[in-house]
Amino acid sequence: MASLNPRIFREYDIRGVVDKDLTPGDVRILGQALGTHLDGKHAAQVALGRDNRLSSPVYYQAMIEGLCTAGCNVTGIGMAPTPCLSFATHHLDAPGGIQITGSHNPPEFNGFKITRGKESIHGAEIQKIHQIIDKGDFHTADVPGLFHEENIENAYIERVTGDLHLARPVKMVLDAGNGSAGPLAARALRAIGAEVVELFCKPDGTYPNHHPDPTIPKNLESLIAAVKETKAEAGIALDGDGDRIGAVDSNGRIIWGDELLILYAGPILARRPGEAIVFDVKCSSRLPKAIREMGGRPVMSPTGHSLVRANLVAENAPLAGELSGHIFFEDGYLGYDDAIYAAARLLHLLASGRQTLAGRMADIPVSIATPELRIGCTDEEKFEIVETLRAHFQEKYKTIEVDGVRINFKKGWGLVRASNTQPVIVCRFEAEDEESLQAYRDEVYAQLETFPSVDLPHG
Repeated sequence: MASLNPRIFREYDIRGVVDKDLTPGDVRILGQALGTHLDGKHAAQVALGRDNRLSSPVYYQAMIEGLCTAGCNVTGIGMAPTPCLSFATHHLDAPGGIQITGSHNPPEFNGFKITRGKESIHGAEIQKIHQIIDKGDFHTADVPGLFHEENIENAYIERVTGDLHLARPVKMVLDAGNGSAGPLAARALRAIGAEVVELFCKPDGTYPNHHPDPTIPKNLESLIAAVKETKAEAGIALDGDGDRIGAVDSNGRIIWGDELLILYAGPILARRPGEAIVFDVKCSSRLPKAIREMGGRPVMSPTGHSLVRANLVAENAPLAGELSGHIFFEDGYLGYDDAIYAAARLLHLLASGRQTLAGRMADIPVSIATPELRIGCTDEEKFEIVETLRAHFQEKYKTIEVDGVRINFKKGWGLVRASNTQPVIVCRFEAEDEESLQAYRDEVYAQLETFPSVDLPHG
């Protein structure tokens, strides 16, 4: 029986270290397990795409072999951002989809995001794939499935841009971080009438300029400088596989995912009052307040693109998103997280009036908050640590336990949760003043530092 490292089977995807957790042979085995799970027995069609990591082309071929061995017929779309693969499952009416991508993880990682029907496989269903491999319960077709490649870029561009034409010119800088989404994103944004200044838009799996993760302020420094130098109205950054968006205005202010949701929600709720807007547990308290003021219904979700998407469906919501920049539009679109569409939607919003992005952001009060703080610990202990802190703070404060523990202090809140993708504990804090912010962080850190495996930042 085959055996793969059980820790690669995570909450939202399958992900591990290249050539350590995932050799091409491992990927072939994984492909056959996925093909079995996605009903290769009945020749199910599977759409397959990949990002531009150096290991992705080899994994692409190995995955094709595994899927076809299980009996699946595979339509490959080649190198493409994750939202293009999501679109492919709709466009091709494929009952399964697999994107080979390491997402925002360091270059030595790679992985697989999987959909069945139109929904992401996550949680217990990911573990079912692991069980197929552990038990050797593979389906092997008498006649292997067929593979063909199809270019769906034109159809994707047409769907993204069809209803979005700018009422006035908007000059913007696009930083794709040398990820897979750069060429397609530049093409889409020009198609709606934007003036696009390209920055690091050529795919390069070595990521020579900065790592393509727009949640880290350091990764936005080049974008901020380019926006100021070119006198652009906005800067947009994409992550490595194009499903997360970051943004900055002409003053260099970073616009986080929860602030983008405030901007997006306004015109939607004006048309669809009373409807739900879904957001993850890391978002600022400004967001639910703004949603209520705009006539909407705020719904807090656990963090994770699969879980936020599931809540969007459950609430029949027109919009959902995360602090990390996963934005889901059911309003006018297909309901999956697509940073290229989110970028087009932001530019369309700006062009609908005379107010610039900086002007619109001036109407949103600046939050006294930390960014997302990723604190190193071991994968083996992170959930136990968070559970211990949950029990401790539950006795002293009112808590929200949608995902980890969100502690409601007198003048703010603090979040402690275990990452489902990395060996880290994620914290975030928000308060009415800097003194309270520091006090709440100190109180939580005092509990975390009692665990030897926790690597707290110094200073």
